[in-house]
Amino acid sequence: MWYQSEVQYDGGMIHHHIASKAKKHQTLLRLCAITLIAGIFAFSLNQYQTITEIDQQQHRLLDKSAHAILGQYHANGVGIIEHYFMMSLDYVEGLAKSSEIAARVGEKDWPSVEALLEDDFALIDQFAAVSLFTPDGVFRAGAGDTEFAKYYGVSFEYREYFQKALTNKKSYVGSVITDVGGELSVPVTVPRVTDGRVDYIITGFIRLSGLTHRLGVLVGGSEFADTHAQLIDEEGNLIYDQGREIAEGQNLIETNPVAAKLVTEKTNKSIAEVLDPAGGSALVRGERISIRESGVLSLISYFPNAQLEATKAQMDQELQKTFTGNALRGLFVILICGIAFAVVLRRHDARRSL
Repeated sequence: MWYQSEVQYDGGMIHHHIASKAKKHQTLLRLCAITLIAGIFAFSLNQYQTITEIDQQQHRLLDKSAHAILGQYHANGVGIIEHYFMMSLDYVEGLAKSSEIAARVGEKDWPSVEALLEDDFALIDQFAAVSLFTPDGVFRAGAGDTEFAKYYGVSFEYREYFQKALTNKKSYVGSVITDVGGELSVPVTVPRVTDGRVDYIITGFIRLSGLTHRLGVLVGGSEFADTHAQLIDEEGNLIYDQGREIAEGQNLIETNPVAAKLVTEKTNKSIAEVLDPAGGSALVRGERISIRESGVLSLISYFPNAQLEATKAQMDQELQKTFTGNALRGLFVILICGIAFAVVLRRHDARRSL
């Protein structure tokens, strides 16, 4: 009887021991599963944070690069325009100061005046035409435009460029003119003044095609491929549009905040993000360019955001692929480690049960 009781007791102890081991085994497996899940979560979070940080750094670098590219393009453009208009102004001022031309004007020898203008005109290529007017605005001589003959004796007194040079008695760089030799031109007007009296006025019409060529060479670089520029006068009227998306003469003050700051607030430099005339939005830089005391032009340069956003999107896509690949590899390693741990645990328990 006592033997049977002892056997029953031992059997109960063995059963309890087995149940305890099974429970312990389940607990270890649960801990293994929890550890595995926590490891997967921690690894994924770390990967996501790392990729996000890299992505943000890359975006900041791209933004800085865009600003740098636009800044370099704009600085080059300002230099080109300053040189182009200063050189043109120097040429017209040289004609106005010519004592030989002054002597022929005093004699009213207009054919000789025209011959002198033609001789000088043959040496340059940035002008569509050069004209000489008497103080009453009457056209007396010219060079360059083959249709000048029909203007002899015609008054141009109503023209803004003539009026400003006559009234202020100083050089004036004006707005775009469309009817000089069939080319878009900007008039540079210089009066010859003696003892406070205007003797005559000479106007040189600068070819805008010259700007197109010079700025076109600038855009030839791959980093400047999608940049473009506009040139406006002191009142915000468009003189030149490199992209030819807007008609010359249109006022940009209402549509372009950079133009508004340059013209109405007389801000020397301005940077903003605005609508691009070519479509979409663009990073824009503007700067006032003083052509000595003859006038102020403003250059507005555009760097389209589409180019920048496309680069960012491509970069994001590549980083996403990297994140996905790293995550899958990490998950695979964690999963293998978890399975290996479970197998080792089971084998260990199996050996102890023997």
